[in-house]
Amino acid sequence: MDSKIENQVNRFKIGFPPASLNRPAVVGDGVLRFEKDECTSRIRHYENLEKDFGIIKFVPASGAATRMFKALFQGVNELENGEFLNSEAQKFIDTLESFPFYHALSNQLYGNVDTEKPQAILKTVLFSDAGLGLGEKPKGAVPFHIHNENAETPVLDHIVEGISYASVNNEIQLHFTVSEDHQVLFEEMVEKYQSSFKGFKFQVSFSQQKKETNSVAVNMENEPVKLDDGFLMRPAGHGALLENLNEIEADLVFIKNIDNVCKPELEPSSSNYKKLLADVLIEKKNVIHGLLKELEEGDIDATIEFCKNELAVDVSNLTEAKAMLNRPIRVCGMVENTGEPGGGPFWVNQSNGMISLQIVEKAQIDLANNAQLEILNQSTHFNPVDLVCWITDKDGNKFDLLKYRDNETGFISEKSFQGQRIKAMELPGLWNGAMANWITFFVEVPLSTFNPVKTVQDLLKPAHAG
Repeated sequence: MDSKIENQVNRFKIGFPPASLNRPAVVGDGVLRFEKDECTSRIRHYENLEKDFGIIKFVPASGAATRMFKALFQGVNELENGEFLNSEAQKFIDTLESFPFYHALSNQLYGNVDTEKPQAILKTVLFSDAGLGLGEKPKGAVPFHIHNENAETPVLDHIVEGISYASVNNEIQLHFTVSEDHQVLFEEMVEKYQSSFKGFKFQVSFSQQKKETNSVAVNMENEPVKLDDGFLMRPAGHGALLENLNEIEADLVFIKNIDNVCKPELEPSSSNYKKLLADVLIEKKNVIHGLLKELEEGDIDATIEFCKNELAVDVSNLTEAKAMLNRPIRVCGMVENTGEPGGGPFWVNQSNGMISLQIVEKAQIDLANNAQLEILNQSTHFNPVDLVCWITDKDGNKFDLLKYRDNETGFISEKSFQGQRIKAMELPGLWNGAMANWITFFVEVPLSTFNPVKTVQDLLKPAHAG
């Protein structure tokens, strides 16, 4: 057993310490709120800004659509076993004509879409040997919306967004993290969509989650799961994408998941809030880089004030001040908590005695600790994964982002393998522990900017349907 696997096995044995929440980040204490007029002013400012820096839109897109169609896969099994169809699959059949891929389904069935034969419909939707094969594709290749009377995938939505807020002189850089098996499919989609936008120059790149970031799986006794050719290794979650982000050549990076898009007529409003976040980021970056230049001249007073008021940190000397400011910066959109699953913004106690703003997942919190549970219940916002990042220093040099990860914030979860219970480990999440030591600002954005498609039924919501 090599040292890497041995270290991972030891981590399974000792686990990860829970987050130590100090208090929720709320409006006026960790979350910035801008009134409508100031939002409009900042959006216009970003649009008119001379962008003499590199911008890229970074889209994690390797997720499979399997989970999105979970109820439909279950429905196929139910019908084959002579059981009743589960309610979600039945709703899918009942509302079939409302989905963007209905026309393709109808063509596949030669116009004979008989809802009295749900098994044929489900198999045609899910499996490639029977039809559309949507259940076997990456989520990014599933039609989400109707554009100009055509059913199109979220890849097109991200290109449209990129044109809106990530272009410089009609040049757009986009980066998709994809699985190796599906990169050609994404390349074909991008090539098709790019040809629709005359006058724009696209630079689209792809990368895969690095296999060397995979982690060993163990059984319930914390022993590595053995295969014929070694041990069972599993992808280490979206935190592994920090390696991909670390190789991006840009200053400003927009990060947004592949499934968080909306129908075309809502895109301008949604994109405006990305411009708001970017404007806030650039303002904060300019202040921080200006303070770093003052520190080079030995002037620390303004930095002391900034760190106290903006970061809730006391610094007392030049070394501390430079270390506090010379870090990657991120501005994260936060929406009001309506009960959606996911992480949220908190002030967190650090091991060095300081507190800092962090995005914390529920799985990181000790729910048996009443004090921590009370803080969680007081939270007012949650994280829609809407980030704008500055990843170069004041001189334009790239930060090594791996140095700003908190390795104590990983996850251990229970899975199954060949019918057996196993445990899997994930690296610190990309927007959680992987960015734990970045300078962080939270900005309130409307719930209308958060439109993920987690299940096929989400396509019937107002942000997607019609």
